[in-house]
Amino acid sequence: MLDGKKLAVYWNRHRDPDTPGPWIISFEPYSQTFVLAGDNVPVGWPQDGKHVYAIREGNEIVEV
Repeated sequence: MLDGKKLAVYWNRHRDPDTPGPWIISFEPYSQTFVLAGDNVPVGWPQDGKHVYAIREGNEIVEV
């Protein structure tokens, strides 16, 4: 998901493979922020752009 300023992805980083989850990647200034451990797949942005909507465990939409 991309909102023009940042990207939300489900990422299982190599250095910590036991805690996959959604990450927010900002382009300017560049940064990466881990949002929440677990099977939480980002699916949308609310209008304020301060959070991300994610699907948790395949059926529940949460704001993280």
